[in-house]
Amino acid sequence: PLMEPYGMTKLEIYIGKYWYYRLPISIMNVGNNTAFNVQWSVTIDGGFILFGRESSNGISRPLLPGEEVTVSSGLILFGFGKIKIMLAAWADNAPMVSGTISGFLFLFFIKINPGG
Repeated sequence: PLMEPYGMTKLEIYIGKYWYYRLPISIMNVGNNTAFNVQWSVTIDGGFILFGRESSNGISRPLLPGEEVTVSSGLILFGFGKIKIMLAAWADNAPMVSGTISGFLFLFFIKINPGG
C-alpha cells in the first residue's frame, strides 16, 4: 500500500538559536520526491516590536529530496520582550508543516529559549 499519495513529499522548517535583525529559516525536503513551488511564512507575536511582525515568500526553484535551503525572512526585527515565532512551510506537493518557538528579543538580538 502507498504510505502517501504518489508524488507527495515532506518538508521540515527550523531556525537557529541566535540571530540578528533577519531570521535565517532553513527548509529541508525530507521526502522522496522533489518539492515544487515551496512557500514559507513567519509571524512574530508578543513583545514590543517596532519593525517586522510578518513575512512570507517562496523558493524560486524546486527543492530536491534531501536538499536544504536557507532563506532570509526579510523581517528586520527591533524591539524588546518575550516573543513567539510561528513558522510554516508548504509546497504544491507537500502538506504544510508548522511550529512555534519562544524566545526573547532585545533591540535587534534574539535568543531562542531551550526546548523551543
